[in-house]
Amino acid sequence: MTVGVRFGSIECDGGAADDAWGQMMLRWLSGEGSCKNGTCPTLWGTEDGHYVVQGYGITDPARLAELNLSVGETAVEIPAEVLESYFRTRLEAYLSAQG
Repeated sequence: MTVGVRFGSIECDGGAADDAWGQMMLRWLSGEGSCKNGTCPTLWGTEDGHYVVQGYGITDPARLAELNLSVGETAVEIPAEVLESYFRTRLEAYLSAQG
């Protein structure tokens, strides 16, 4: 499930995903690099600096009640490694630039 965007095409090997109608361009940031069909938990970046998280929809009523979601919001679950990998890469790039 992808939150906040409708895809026309998806490329999961480090490429971009774009809406066939030109509404939003996404950059692959983190996720399973071997994903070939676009259905793997993934972290995407938008052109305006936001994140889109693709993951497994949370359907457990007790868990959803804990989140107290607003109308129009949804929640997804992703493996911790997806976010940890992204932020680890960002930290390494920052530290490398500090030289």
